[in-house]
Amino acid sequence: MKDVLPKPENLENALCWQKEDFTVIEKTCRPCQGIEFSVMKAACIPTGFREKVKCLKSGSEVFKSCPRPSWLEERIFWAFEVVMCVLGICSCGIVVLRKKKIERDMIARVQRQISAAV
Repeated sequence: MKDVLPKPENLENALCWQKEDFTVIEKTCRPCQGIEFSVMKAACIPTGFREKVKCLKSGSEVFKSCPRPSWLEERIFWAFEVVMCVLGICSCGIVVLRKKKIERDMIARVQRQISAAV
């Protein structure tokens, strides 16, 4: 957790990556957790993910926000697709059952009319 909390001398350099060139130290975007949202607001709030960078001019190591990983976006997309497919199949089943009930009621009504006329 020592690399998570910014040191007081780095607070003014927390956004150095916006003003100067930087290199990415940690290649993977990691999700922010718990206290990190309140401590590293600039890095965690925009996307919920952060990566560690080193500003070249000042030499500061800070965290910056990074986009959500593509595999996470793909997983969310496929979960949505599965939910929509299941919902579509359930809706189709309900429509078929409702149609059968309406047809049964109609046939019963016609039979009652025929038997009453005789």
